[in-house]
Amino acid sequence: NQLYNRTINILLIIIIINGFIYMTKALVIKNYKIYFSYFLINMVFAIIFLCLPNVPRMFFPIMFSSYIILFNFAKIILFSINLKNNLKVNIFNVFNIIFNTIIGYLILRFPLKYLNILLIIVGIYLLILGIYFIGYAITLSIPVKYKNKFKKMIHIPIPVFIESFIPYTFLSQINKLLSVESEKNDNKVLLNAEDYLEVFVHVSDKGLNRIGHTDFAYKDKVFSYGNYDSLSYKLFKSIGDGVLFTTKRDKYLDYCIKTVNKTIFGFKVALNQKQKEQLESKIDSIYTNLIPWKPAYHKYRSDRNDDYASKLYKATNAKMYKFKKGKFKTYFVFGSSCCDMVNELIGYLGIDVLKMNGLICPGMYFDCLNREYAQSTGIVLSRTVYTDITLDEYAKDDIVL
Repeated sequence: NQLYNRTINILLIIIIINGFIYMTKALVIKNYKIYFSYFLINMVFAIIFLCLPNVPRMFFPIMFSSYIILFNFAKIILFSINLKNNLKVNIFNVFNIIFNTIIGYLILRFPLKYLNILLIIVGIYLLILGIYFIGYAITLSIPVKYKNKFKKMIHIPIPVFIESFIPYTFLSQINKLLSVESEKNDNKVLLNAEDYLEVFVHVSDKGLNRIGHTDFAYKDKVFSYGNYDSLSYKLFKSIGDGVLFTTKRDKYLDYCIKTVNKTIFGFKVALNQKQKEQLESKIDSIYTNLIPWKPAYHKYRSDRNDDYASKLYKATNAKMYKFKKGKFKTYFVFGSSCCDMVNELIGYLGIDVLKMNGLICPGMYFDCLNREYAQSTGIVLSRTVYTDITLDEYAKDDIVL
């Protein structure tokens, strides 16, 4: 508790110093209105910290409880979707939702009463997280045949709201450093396109695209799942009919990067013969549960159909499908999402991402693939950053291992 109070005092000092820096800039630089407004904002926070000391002390408990309540709200929606689609419901999840909601409400109702308990829990979590990262560093020297047995058993995930923005953070670093090159491992073994699949993590610097999207390409064909039917949107586009589309890899990359202005991280993953057969078998089983679906542009042939599916169809001639039944019949951003589809098809390869509270986000996939790439014995052969600058150079590259 004392450390927490000292941290708040340090933050107060930083806010005051930051405010005077902005004030100095306002006096020196011509564009004084913006910097002066920043100065006023910092001073307002400083006054709150000084005059209402309990307000900053309540901030962390309130944020923590709000996160729990909102996340449980998402799980309730997922629960209702599963019931609607006649999927099996785990009764343990029901008790988990009720328990977490009660805890979240109590902390929100009495933020200072449970502050010490919260700080102890967070301290234990950070301690375990630190031990996990130390253990992960040690495993880099362990032979693969032993390491893979334990890799999925022990995983301490970073909170979802942090991992969600990992791709965007990495994108920001690339933009600052102007690093747009493809990175490849040093062992020079040329592979054919059939010997690997490429997982794509999409990210943009605008709006919800900062959180990202995940899909993959195999044998020059992209498989992507998402909420693409604009007529089925619900709850601010977070729910809708699940749509799977396939299209040519090069056309898709060109559209996403040059038209939608995304940056795409491509991770090429090695496949042996057995894994290729497994992947193709899984894809075939998915197709048995699909029915063809056409976007609005296919029906009306009008440029006024500006929904994403129509634009994509017009640019790439993608084949689109909806699901007859099952977990992917209804898309939900915090449930049956793009990451769940990727994990469903390629999780057996050794990059099976452990769910945190039932949620996989693109940032988790990005983090997992990045760690695999960093290992010389990892299954990720290369990492390519596709932008409007690098697309023409790398989109048709052979993979070098």
